[in-house]
Amino acid sequence: MPKGVATLFHPDNPRLESGDVFFPMQTLGVDATTGKRIYSIKVESADLWHRRMGHINGKNLDVLRKEQVNGVDYTGDVKYCSVCPLGKSAQQPHPKQATYGVLRPFQHDTLGPFAPTALGGSKYATKFVDQQTKWAEIVLMKDETCSVDSLALFNKGTVVPTGERIHCLRGDQGTEFTSAEFRQYCQDIGIKLEFASPNIPQQIGANERAGRTILNVVRCLLADSTLPNFLWGELIQTAVYLSNRVPHAALQNGTPYKALYGKDAYLGHLRVIGSRAFVHEETHTRKLEHRAWEGRLVGYSMDSKSYRIYNSETRRVRVSRNVVFIETPPVAPALDEFGFDDREFTYDTHDDMVRDVRNYTFNHSIDSLPPDHDVGDIPVIELLEQIHETTNRDLGVSSAGTPPTDDAPRTSGETIRELRRISYAFTAKGEFPDVAHRDGSFGFTEHAYAMGASQPDVPRTIEEARAMPDGEQWNAAAEREIASLKERQVYKLVPRTAVPPGRKRIKSKWVFKRKAGGSFKGRLVAQGWNQVPGLDCGNTYAPVCRFQSIRMLACIAVQFNLELDQMDVSTAFLYADILENVFVEQPPGFEVKDKDGGDLVMQLQKSLYGLAQSPSNWFHTIDPFLVEIGFVPLKSDTCVYLYDHDDVQVYLTLYVDDLLLAGNNSRAISMIKKKLTQRFKMTDMGEVKLVLGMEIKRDRNQGTLTISQEAYSKSILERFGMSECKPTSTPGYGSELSNKQPEDTLLSEEETRRYQGIVGCLIYIAQVLRYDIMYATGQLTRPMAKPSKIHMVAAKHTLRYVAGTTDFRITYGPFGQIFKIFSPAQRCTFLGVGVLIPKSENTA
Repeated sequence: MPKGVATLFHPDNPRLESGDVFFPMQTLGVDATTGKRIYSIKVESADLWHRRMGHINGKNLDVLRKEQVNGVDYTGDVKYCSVCPLGKSAQQPHPKQATYGVLRPFQHDTLGPFAPTALGGSKYATKFVDQQTKWAEIVLMKDETCSVDSLALFNKGTVVPTGERIHCLRGDQGTEFTSAEFRQYCQDIGIKLEFASPNIPQQIGANERAGRTILNVVRCLLADSTLPNFLWGELIQTAVYLSNRVPHAALQNGTPYKALYGKDAYLGHLRVIGSRAFVHEETHTRKLEHRAWEGRLVGYSMDSKSYRIYNSETRRVRVSRNVVFIETPPVAPALDEFGFDDREFTYDTHDDMVRDVRNYTFNHSIDSLPPDHDVGDIPVIELLEQIHETTNRDLGVSSAGTPPTDDAPRTSGETIRELRRISYAFTAKGEFPDVAHRDGSFGFTEHAYAMGASQPDVPRTIEEARAMPDGEQWNAAAEREIASLKERQVYKLVPRTAVPPGRKRIKSKWVFKRKAGGSFKGRLVAQGWNQVPGLDCGNTYAPVCRFQSIRMLACIAVQFNLELDQMDVSTAFLYADILENVFVEQPPGFEVKDKDGGDLVMQLQKSLYGLAQSPSNWFHTIDPFLVEIGFVPLKSDTCVYLYDHDDVQVYLTLYVDDLLLAGNNSRAISMIKKKLTQRFKMTDMGEVKLVLGMEIKRDRNQGTLTISQEAYSKSILERFGMSECKPTSTPGYGSELSNKQPEDTLLSEEETRRYQGIVGCLIYIAQVLRYDIMYATGQLTRPMAKPSKIHMVAAKHTLRYVAGTTDFRITYGPFGQIFKIFSPAQRCTFLGVGVLIPKSENTA
């Protein structure tokens, strides 16, 4: 018999009676000697119930086991739990003496703000606790101004149905509770407000400890389940659900549930939060489709006997009672002799990795770097030298390619901490913000200016495309795009009358492109610049990896002889669900009518190119998947990921839909590609050749890697009619140009757009590779709103310098001398042969 299963003999009734407790059993067979049936009873461990109950202490768990009707039964005691110290560490208790008046008081408090934002947009939570029964409730809020709404929801949804009322409400003197609106609401429904003295939280110590207990459980659930942080809203409600069913010392080891309802709560339905959950699919339409989908348990329904299951593919939480669970603890991703196994990746169990993943936030910015940190500081350079000396420990291979020895054991914690330090070198001090926020100083608009060098033989409309000599090819490209949209179920057609009054219908347009290989490509995009925030678009922030990170990865790949491959996600945005109701006009040239001849519009089910929220939706689709398969995002650049396990390290950079993979195990990289291809439609481009306008050439024999932008630089010159210009020897025009110029010298509107296009292209190549024009380009950015003729001359002067240096390149080789160059305007850090981190500063 397997361990934990007892063999029992019993008459025909397959239930073993012991006092008043009945144990369900399973028939195993009939004994050949005695002719009696053999039954088995599975005995669960105390550790399993400890995790099911949100990591409560062993004393309270024993109290629950003594109750005979709640379904809690186990053997043994709770062993040492490594998760509890992470989530429950606190100061030693302070003596408290509680006093109560004649009125039944309720306590309230605001928890937050939390980062990242929870599903649904909440950043805060209001906690209400009945001081008599210790019953707690949580109401999620988008901001602190919703405190009145949260109190009204708690009063009408919880207090009034029990036949009680709130006589007294106690809390701190937060502005959300002392506002005139909050006081007026309490006065209208007859609630007396009581506040603790300013800066004396000890007067409401029980309330503060209740909040701490809830957050302790949330932290434990996050650490134990490895669920993403943005599910804190679900987990905090689950923590309150469990705390209402846990013995409370103030109730003489009774539970708040029993104090409120007069009976013990049944706990037999509880499962470990984060367990793999297989939910029966009620709406399957094909015989060979899966009958269930896999998610993760995040909580329990408050108004039905159902479970709340998170679907990582749709980023939604669904409620269902038809669920099968696998409660095995999370295990580290394993490698077999052929590479990654086919099971779903999970996290390693060591504390540093768990803490690093769980502290990860989607809106991490460079502000978290030390304020005095300098990308060229000596500690960073020294650290890079240390990596060269500790290859065995850090990357699992020696410089000679031999396996690591026992003399230099590598621990995952050391690797993560060193990589965290190394990653500071990835990030300059923010001279150019991430090109991922449309409101940033160098956002999507400027990036489109830089990358969108128009092609003269490419049509702008579907009518123009069909009228061209190769119109059949352009029309076929558009038809392929329409078929792809239908296959992905990106939209559904609805009558125009279904659009709510006052809601704008976003127009759509075609964007055509002739690719380098000569193929024709058409893409349908939405004209999302007139979207209304909060109505048809929500969060628009989507990080991308920094160009410094890509250069650093190239340097690491050369130094440690790593494989460096590239992948591209086909129609990436179409994989992301859209949370808002967005209505878009049908594609020009492909409009259809309903059967009665009425007009139809597209109601989007997935994100579409051109929408403001599409980049954010895509990032929040691929990022959880990368975390699920075992990658850890770095602190300094949240779009650089590391998989580190069993002497295998794989780095991944994410720039919208362009991925770079670098690792010391080719089979591991192949299996990661397989995982990505199973989830998304990917194009495996093999060894990287061209990424984000950077041409990359690698010489394995010489151990070098060269980055250049020759082709892109020439395309810029051709675009602005400067391909035949006379080169200059310096990028700057001379003395600094004043922003204030005579009105009669200002450029026209058309020339202003041309000037902005030139500067946008120069910004891009300066940020990617051409550190030598950083200062000159910075001077050109100052008069962007009102440039004059002298500014245009200066911009063309910089283009002439680019024309004479199109073959500018950076070569990375083995570690040689590491040094820095300083000048009043520029500072550069050199590693090996190539420049690593250029930086320009305005000294004016």
